[in-house]
Amino acid sequence: ILGGIGKKRTPALAARFADEFNLQTSRRRAPGDHHKSELKSPARQIDLVRAAAEEIGRDPAGILFSMSALVGVGITREQATAAIEPANFASQTFDGATFCGSAVQIVDELGRYAELGISRVYVRAPTSMASLAGNFELLAADVLPQLAKL
Repeated sequence: ILGGIGKKRTPALAARFADEFNLQTSRRRAPGDHHKSELKSPARQIDLVRAAAEEIGRDPAGILFSMSALVGVGITREQATAAIEPANFASQTFDGATFCGSAVQIVDELGRYAELGISRVYVRAPTSMASLAGNFELLAADVLPQLAKL
């Protein structure tokens, strides 16, 4: 797995050595807000890695693209928001994509990244899994089956 935001060496290294490229995604400033500009950087980086692979004769389809995310899913807005509260993560810091909402909203938002070619999402785990068991149950039962259809 290789990741990064470089425009020249990073794509070349990924094309040569990586089975998986983990993309840097921007942090949402307000849960639920979606800005098309947030997709531009990952889309551009995917294009650069694919082009670098083609340049050396490697099939770009052999490179899996992934990202990390903080996901708060809930039946109510309050449940979803509670799942991404900083208190659940102690002193851990995270500056990646944050998704917050209903299962349908999460599927829609993650689906936009899937359309770019991202096929794996590493979900940030809280310090205590028991405190967010409901969040992960909804993610597993209501979100993942829908994403598998994309």
